[in-house]
Amino acid sequence: MPEILQIVPPAAGAYLATNMDNLVVLAAMLADHAHDRKRVLAGFVISVLSTLGISFLVALFADVVPTRYLGLLGVIPLAMGALGLLRLVTREHSLPIWFEKPSGRSLTHATALTLIGNSSDTVVVLSALLADTRPEADPVIILSCITAAGLLAAAAAHAVSHPRLEQRILELAPILAPLILIAVGLYILADTATDLVSR
Repeated sequence: MPEILQIVPPAAGAYLATNMDNLVVLAAMLADHAHDRKRVLAGFVISVLSTLGISFLVALFADVVPTRYLGLLGVIPLAMGALGLLRLVTREHSLPIWFEKPSGRSLTHATALTLIGNSSDTVVVLSALLADTRPEADPVIILSCITAAGLLAAAAAHAVSHPRLEQRILELAPILAPLILIAVGLYILADTATDLVSR
């Protein structure tokens, strides 16, 4: 069991690193809809479960890839991290986009669809991680991501009442996210105890 727990830091790190932009989006939506935060959070929960479900399904399709090559999927988060660092150096940033003023039930749907649409990088990285690990590690990865999502929601709610914190997140996210993705990529490429096969 302790060997399987090795997957917790890279799984949680992968989720957090690929959702820094969603953290900002969620904080903005919570601030814009202070009277209806439950619907925003409901949309967030739907987006988290949908993203994890999609990642799991994509990982299942990796069965068509010979198992000895699955570790090479680590190149994906590694490249995404390197691209993030390159954008940081060249000062090229893209701001997330969200629905402007939805309300009522549509607010839940708008939040969910916005965050899901903004989570393609999460799907790519998590599906690579899931495909490279033994099946018994899958629940640990999913629980790690759900825990990370809870931390993300708590940070967004806290940032709403502390504008300086939100600014700090905006400053640190472009630096931390690429570094975490590179670490996750190296973990997938490495021969670890949670790998589907040893290379």
